[in-house]
Amino acid sequence: MKLLRMLTFTAGAAVGYVVGAKQGQKGLDRIKSTARETWNDPKVQDAVHKVGDQANRVAHDVADQAKGAVSSAAESAERKASEAADDAKERIAEKVGRGDDSDEAAASVGGAEKGDPGERLAPAVKADSVSDPGLGDADSSSDWADEGGRPATGN
Repeated sequence: MKLLRMLTFTAGAAVGYVVGAKQGQKGLDRIKSTARETWNDPKVQDAVHKVGDQANRVAHDVADQAKGAVSSAAESAERKASEAADDAKERIAEKVGRGDDSDEAAASVGGAEKGDPGERLAPAVKADSVSDPGLGDADSSSDWADEGGRPATGN
């Protein structure tokens, strides 16, 4: 970082000297002319094209490698997910097959319900009027005052 600052300072000082000198404009024109001649030199242009072509080849190689890595990772993830699903189905079938119809058995294999052979791995959602007063009626559920809101009006 210090080197970059020093180079920037030195370049600025050199430009300031050239521009500020008596012959500043002539020196600046000479620098521009030399830079233009160097850039237009066939050897320099050949080197520029070679570097550009090499950069393109490297970029394509890196892109191909990345594509292969992503494809491999996706295949691996798909295989592992399929194996996990098959394992869960087998565990559910074992629990159901031996007559273990407890809620704990269903929960231990991914949340399936009793007698469910694994077609549905998510637990059923049930209305809970105690924790959600908006789902119940005024007689069977708590009112919003219990939940920190407005009391039920019976509408």
